[in-house]
Amino acid sequence: MLITESFVDVQTVANGKESTMRIYVFHPTIPGYPNARFPGVALFSEIYQVTGPVARFARQIAGHGYIVAAPSSYHDFVGPEPLKYDAADTDRGNDFKIQKTLESYDADSYKTVDHLLSLPTCTGLIGSTGMCLGGHLAFRAAV
Repeated sequence: MLITESFVDVQTVANGKESTMRIYVFHPTIPGYPNARFPGVALFSEIYQVTGPVARFARQIAGHGYIVAAPSSYHDFVGPEPLKYDAADTDRGNDFKIQKTLESYDADSYKTVDHLLSLPTCTGLIGSTGMCLGGHLAFRAAV
């Protein structure tokens, strides 16, 4: 299965604060079937945002026939770029994780699912997964 990668920037509001959140989209395609439809998966990342390993995981899921949407969790604090796997950014990511409110995490989840549902190629069936912090967020999204 072929995979296309893109992103969309969406406006969010949480705790009275407006922000722009980037959602990375990994979309399966089938040559000759432009109207093929797929279920969606909201993929929530670890504290480093959408890193190379997270994107690789998203590609694996997309390769099995799911549209994957991976939001940049820390748009309230920094841009969509991933944090580094070093001590300083680990401390930053852990600090952001605590500073960000549940209201903001939940608003991000709604925006991510809404984006998947807005795609004409999405069947409307949505799942969620994540690693580390993202596991908690995936559980919240599913409930």
